[in-house]
Amino acid sequence: MDRLIPHRNSVIGIKKLSKADLGISDKSNQTHIGLFENTLTYIDDLHLIDFCYLVTENENKKLLCLLDYIENPDGTFRSPKIRKGNSEELNYKGQELNSVVREIRTKVCQSPGNINWYLLWFATDNQHLVFILFEYRSELFDLLSAKLDGIKQRHLHSYSEEAFHKIINVLAPYF
Repeated sequence: MDRLIPHRNSVIGIKKLSKADLGISDKSNQTHIGLFENTLTYIDDLHLIDFCYLVTENENKKLLCLLDYIENPDGTFRSPKIRKGNSEELNYKGQELNSVVREIRTKVCQSPGNINWYLLWFATDNQHLVFILFEYRSELFDLLSAKLDGIKQRHLHSYSEEAFHKIINVLAPYF
């Protein structure tokens, strides 16, 4: 795994995942997880396919990130999203890899009944995306909550904020 050195323009996003994000909504066939606008502005490619990392309290996995931006009707782009991808897209640079969205959804299915999941993301100094998946009231949730005076459904922290570096310090033992 990459060193845990965040990109100097990185923003940490934290969001509570919706049922549609988790792939468990009866009303949606959503194939992506939406990220927040202005959290990946330093990545120039609007259709990035690259390695990324998914970190949970129990493991780190190198996966495939299929990153796109939501296109508005006028042709402009807004919020980034990570896609589940189709089976042909899961072979990257000669390696068969699961997509980060598929892996997140697999982890959620292994904890039936729990729909309170959070996703945290940022990029390392060499622009690899890191996603941290954690459950409500897990050890990681409690550690982050203590450092941030609670976890809301949506958080954004820029590199210049003290909270950004507190989060990175909490995450360091997981790498």
